Amino acid sequence: MFTITNYYTANGIPLSLSNLVNKISVVELRDIVEEIDNHEKILSTFNDLYTSHRIFQQAIECVTKSNGRHRIKFLDCFGNVEYLDLQLS
Repeated sequence: MFTITNYYTANGIPLSLSNLVNKISVVELRDIVEEIDNHEKILSTFNDLYTSHRIFQQAIECVTKSNGRHRIKFLDCFGNVEYLDLQLS
């Protein structure tokens, strides 16, 4: 189970999760993230959301950090990079 901790630009500017979601609410996104049971499914889950147009950005990389932290790198249609941090609960 994972929880969302931060969402920000490549320059470290915090973003609202509402900038990421399209056809789902932020609450639904949090529920989807909480249902991910292992780190191998993180990238595929977010790419499935992108393919189904439920989020705006495509997940291109998932980096595992220390202490159960994971950072997902997103790329939008303009080439902007954004990051979403998840914490293993």
